[in-house]
Amino acid sequence: MPLLWAAKLLKARLLINRGAPGDYAQVIGLTSDIIANGPFNLEDSVKDIFLEKGFSSREVMLGILPYPNETYQYMMYQVFREYVGSDSLVALLSDDGRNRWMYKDVQTAYGSFHAVTKYYPGDPDNPAQTPLSCYGYAFRLTEAYLLRAEAIALSNGDLATAKSLLTTVMGHAGAGPAELAAVAAAATPAALQLEIVKEYLRNFAAENGVDWYALRRLPLAAIHRLNPAITDPAKLIFPIPPSELTYNPVIQNPGY
Repeated sequence: MPLLWAAKLLKARLLINRGAPGDYAQVIGLTSDIIANGPFNLEDSVKDIFLEKGFSSREVMLGILPYPNETYQYMMYQVFREYVGSDSLVALLSDDGRNRWMYKDVQTAYGSFHAVTKYYPGDPDNPAQTPLSCYGYAFRLTEAYLLRAEAIALSNGDLATAKSLLTTVMGHAGAGPAELAAVAAAATPAALQLEIVKEYLRNFAAENGVDWYALRRLPLAAIHRLNPAITDPAKLIFPIPPSELTYNPVIQNPGY
């Protein structure tokens, strides 16, 4: 039965990215069903999912359990540090309680960077793997709230309802006064969609990719303001892997 609810959320995720006639209404219907009738609840604090509860959280709809002795996620974030928090993420969290636990600044011989500590509660200068540091979360109930709010805004629905869904999520995540004030001030569907996408970026950073797809749904100018590295529409498409370019030299990676 839990897979049924995850499948509904997956369908809603696909439909909002397609955005064809009738898709937003389906997204609203699917996510309303999940929120009202599914066996899930928002966690009181999003932090508890990643650092304490893992799959025992009632918010997790579908998780990815690591193989025994798997270390990939922990090694990439904490040891090899191939994936670090961007300056744009830090800016988004400037008025947010998540800036105290989702990343920590680390000084090294090669300079400073923002270590991702979303899955790791310890000292990033002296990392030690924890039981939850390699867990993955494919679907969480938070996404259903944000999808429903965005679909309401995109279909010119009741903005007050969409704002209520958004601020509910933000309240569980530790949003600050300036973030909540920006939601309250959003007077158009486009302005509210922007605030919803900002919450995707904050809530799902370094998690399951829905933050990236949400960002892509904005106009390019808005995308660039949130992520200055994206200056060309080509950079909204994942690049062709180097190995493929080696065997097929005719194809190219436009914009990369």
